[in-house]
Amino acid sequence: MPEPFSEHLEAQASIILHPGSRHLRIGRPSDSVPHTVLHAIARKRRPGAQPHADPFLVPQAKLEPESVQELEECRLKVSHILQSSLMSDGTRRFATPPQQIAAYNKRIQPILEEDTEPSPPWVCSDKEYVVGDEILSLHPNLEYNIHFPLRRGDLNVHKGLGGSISAVLADLETIWGHCISTILNVPLKDLKFYRAVLIIPDIYNRDYVKKLTHLLLTGLGFGGCFVLQLQNLLQFPCKC
Repeated sequence: MPEPFSEHLEAQASIILHPGSRHLRIGRPSDSVPHTVLHAIARKRRPGAQPHADPFLVPQAKLEPESVQELEECRLKVSHILQSSLMSDGTRRFATPPQQIAAYNKRIQPILEEDTEPSPPWVCSDKEYVVGDEILSLHPNLEYNIHFPLRRGDLNVHKGLGGSISAVLADLETIWGHCISTILNVPLKDLKFYRAVLIIPDIYNRDYVKKLTHLLLTGLGFGGCFVLQLQNLLQFPCKC
């Protein structure tokens, strides 16, 4: 068998997963771009249970005054570097005084767009769970709990409903399995013939990575797993 054809088969038998706090990027090595879906799951709430919904935006981190001062000093350094650098046409960059910017913003009125497109209709669902972008169309009155299993590169473990390590891993298994079967059209029973490539951030929790690889090999049933740090991935040469 010719080697290029063999490499093509190997690429088709691999699935790349790049999980993030908000989105999951998933696809095959032969795909030009990955599929991007909302990395969340909405589970139907049991009667009488407390409602729970993880925020769509990652909560702002509370910084100490020393950290705020350090960030401000870095911002000023970057601002001074930009002011001293030349623009693309070779001319000097003009720095607008902050007082002038503040005065300009104070007298400007917002423009209201009248010809806005109507929002898509709400979706009424009776499924036990909903995965991905479909969550954004669920009617607000439906009794679903919304969970984002990852936050800031770590498992979203908390004291609230669905915040245990087992619950978070179960959410990940359901989301990843759903995307593999519906987006990539790969039956979960055939994952024993596939290898998973898991992309993790530069700074990671070793115990969590062990749990994720166990999820891929035992929970989803992949035949093999390869873990790749994002920093190393960015250093690979790209054929454009």
